[in-house]
Amino acid sequence: YRGAGTVEFLLDKDGKFYFLEMNTRLQVEHPVTELVTGIDLVEWQLRVAAGEQLSITQDAVKLTGHAIEVRLCAEDPANDFLPQTGPVIAWQPASGEGVRVDHGLRSPGEVSPYYDSMQAKIIAYGDDRETARRRLLQALDDCVFFGLPSNLDFLRVALAHESFASGEFDTGFIETHMPEPANALPKPDSRHFALAAAVFYAGNSASLSAQSPIGDELANWHNSNPTPTPLVLRYGRSEEKIRLTVEAKAGNKYRVTLVAEEDDASDQSHEIELQTLTDFKQRYICDGESGLANLARKGNQLWLDAHGATVAYDDVTLAATETRGNIAASGEIKAHSDGKILEVKLNVGDAVEKGQTVLVLEAMKMEFQVAAEVDGSVEEVHVAAGDQVAARQLLMSIKQESDDGE
Repeated sequence: YRGAGTVEFLLDKDGKFYFLEMNTRLQVEHPVTELVTGIDLVEWQLRVAAGEQLSITQDAVKLTGHAIEVRLCAEDPANDFLPQTGPVIAWQPASGEGVRVDHGLRSPGEVSPYYDSMQAKIIAYGDDRETARRRLLQALDDCVFFGLPSNLDFLRVALAHESFASGEFDTGFIETHMPEPANALPKPDSRHFALAAAVFYAGNSASLSAQSPIGDELANWHNSNPTPTPLVLRYGRSEEKIRLTVEAKAGNKYRVTLVAEEDDASDQSHEIELQTLTDFKQRYICDGESGLANLARKGNQLWLDAHGATVAYDDVTLAATETRGNIAASGEIKAHSDGKILEVKLNVGDAVEKGQTVLVLEAMKMEFQVAAEVDGSVEEVHVAAGDQVAARQLLMSIKQESDDGE
């Protein structure tokens, strides 16, 4: 053939390399080669395709510095890296010295099930590996990607891991150091909750200085003693709820208290000051310590990236009391993402056991075995092979067996 090709190999610390594969096209990692050689491989590919000769020979290709690339993917590391689809409510790529981001995202936009889960490539260059690693970590902190789960936090944890930093690791890195990604990922702490509550309150009251014409000094001014405002936030895959109170003070300052659920536990409070808000960046002070958070709000939902954890919060303070039971326990099987039904394995009336595959769903070029979560019999089948379905769409209803076997 006549065109660009990519050779993949592993290189050990002694300079020995081990061949992996050859592809007759550019691979996803081509920006790494471009950064360490200064050659635009895409331009070369087009010129060769047009019949032109390469402008330099192999001897003239010089490798300088170090580059590392990560793939920003719409996937849920805490749920076996399951691909995700949905709206992109905020996207802002990182920038700065030695940082490159290749992407095709728009904000607002949509991640569909028709393509690979990779949404962007984030690459950092430096004179040495450690410089490139640190720049890449900062680039991940600077990136804003909200609207659906992603592997952004997972990438940060991996890059910051001491084994990755030292270079003493192998291709079994995840299995060795992060066998259960859900446990390895950072969890929101009380400071995270408090910052979210303050942002919700500030947005509801339009008291941020960027939104208020009266300025910081009179923001949140009252002519009577302040009354704590109750707030209930829901977050996480398990839709946990936290109860808080927010007491507004002058100058965009707030005292946020986490209300203890147990009788023997004590309430926990934090002092939050919201400072400048630009684009998706919120400067703040929590208990005297300054910080910078990424955030985006849409209606009653807030996406907040702070203290290494990215969390989507829903303000359910005024929501009606939930009366419906657990969806899994009801026997309803819903699509985990947009996709196409490849196969329906059961018909109405068929017996089904918990864990049995009942449907096969294709999403983002991957096939997923959709399993029943209860024992029983198929009551209704709502889809057929070839149907395109949306996330959370009801696919099948299973009538559960009663405790006495009926």
